[in-house]
Amino acid sequence: MAIITLNNNSLSSVTALPTAIDVGSLIKLNSVTTTDATITNIDFDSTYITSTYDKYLITGNVITATDGAILRVRFSESGTFQTGSTYYGYNLVGDSGDGTNVNDGAYIEMTDGMGNATKEGAGFELYFHSPTNSTIGTFTTHQASGRNAAGDHGGRVGAGTTNAVNTNDGIRFFLSSGNFASGTTITLYGVTK
Repeated sequence: MAIITLNNNSLSSVTALPTAIDVGSLIKLNSVTTTDATITNIDFDSTYITSTYDKYLITGNVITATDGAILRVRFSESGTFQTGSTYYGYNLVGDSGDGTNVNDGAYIEMTDGMGNATKEGAGFELYFHSPTNSTIGTFTTHQASGRNAAGDHGGRVGAGTTNAVNTNDGIRFFLSSGNFASGTTITLYGVTK
């Protein structure tokens, strides 16, 4: 059933939503675009990840310098990115319905292996939930779509977390092998409360 009126007005005459409907806003905090193939990590640190926001949206278009590279994520605690082999847990569902569940990992995986030719790589959206909340911990949810080295399309939906309740003050994007190629863009937004 479609909504055709709002507060007894036709939708064509509505100029603003009622104050009771909180739609939130995105505040662009930073954007990184690579200009060559020498970048191995794209980080957003405590300059941007603060208690000002409970949730962040991160969008990206990734081009890899190496065929088969997989996009991965890590978080930082007090400025140090955590690399421990049991720090993270994540799950993924791929386009063929296959699933992956990792309870003890050294990162959160986001994409399948990407190609590095023209029109290959991946695009993604990732929500970074509660990174500075020491009561409920840090979570991510994401969706990604891309093309592999054969030019075949693939998609993934996933989620990740830390295995302990920690306060995180940064997020790092990196690849399983090689560097980001020129033209990769990753943008961080704060989601207003």
